Amino acid sequence: ATGSESQLLGALDSSGGADAAPPFFFHGVTSATALLLSRGRALFNRGLYFEAHDVWEEAWLVETGSTRRVLQGLIQIAAALLKAGRSEHPGGSLRLLDAGIEKLENGDNAGSGLALETFVFSLRELRPSVVAWEEGKSKAPAFESFPKLKECEAGQAL
Repeated sequence: ATGSESQLLGALDSSGGADAAPPFFFHGVTSATALLLSRGRALFNRGLYFEAHDVWEEAWLVETGSTRRVLQGLIQIAAALLKAGRSEHPGGSLRLLDAGIEKLENGDNAGSGLALETFVFSLRELRPSVVAWEEGKSKAPAFESFPKLKECEAGQAL
């Protein structure tokens, strides 16, 4: 393991998550990043957007290139949904949502182990309700409408 990978694995050890092997479909990312992607996904899907943001940020701080871009997009989406879930800062939520979608669409998602194409499609379906909220035409979107982030299945294109 590299120095930064060892640091991330150490951080996961202290949180009880490092003993679980990442799914086999994470490829092209370090084992530490794969673990953080998986852990962040689980937190995100429970509506713990702040915590997911923090977990993904650990990997973002040491990653480079397309992996870093995907992580940044996920972090921005988590922040957007945190704001929407709290009914706070509709303009900020919309800007973060748009920035996150752009990074996930234009990044190389290979190796993330996440079904990002499906996720982006769901985010695009959510966007009109965020726009209506930002324009003052409706309340913040309901938490139940927020998309979940799924793992890729074996053999599935990323």
